Amino acid sequence: PLDIIVAQKTLSAQEIFPIAKQLCVILSYLHQQVPPIIHRDIKPQNIIMKEDGTIVLTDFGIARLFKPGADSDTHYVGTLPYAPPEQYGYAQSTPQTDIYALGIVLIYLATGNPDRRNLEDKISDKKLHALIKRCIAFDPADRLDSVEGIKRFINQRYRSRTHRIVLAAAGVVIVVLVGVGISVLLGSS
Repeated sequence: PLDIIVAQKTLSAQEIFPIAKQLCVILSYLHQQVPPIIHRDIKPQNIIMKEDGTIVLTDFGIARLFKPGADSDTHYVGTLPYAPPEQYGYAQSTPQTDIYALGIVLIYLATGNPDRRNLEDKISDKKLHALIKRCIAFDPADRLDSVEGIKRFINQRYRSRTHRIVLAAAGVVIVVLVGVGISVLLGSS
């Protein structure tokens, strides 16, 4: 379970993003069912990392089918502090319920604690911080619209990082070529 892994060391953003992407694949499958399946108990203890790095989501004991037209769940279930406000009877559990819990799991992976207060002081990676903020908004309508949105956010991060690396490498090559060109010109003069 991820709580055992994090007890040994908190994870870097580069370690967290691949875990989040794998969870998004699992949740995407659940949320695309008709009707959608809401897990409602996403927490480090229910996320297993196999030896090959593959992620498995367990414990579907309180999972629920989304019921169109319902304004709330029948009763409170979930694990503090991973359960979002709507699981306290404010509204029905939706895919955004699992997105909130995923955001809290990301905090836990980065800090070893699910406390959402003072994130700016605890999470230095700006992209990870921005992703978490988009996942844990109080109002479900302010959260990322789907786990596909989380995957796009993460992929965009890697693309922009790769783009910066390619530009830096191109810059180094240009500087080297200019240096070689100057050396050749000065040597032939």
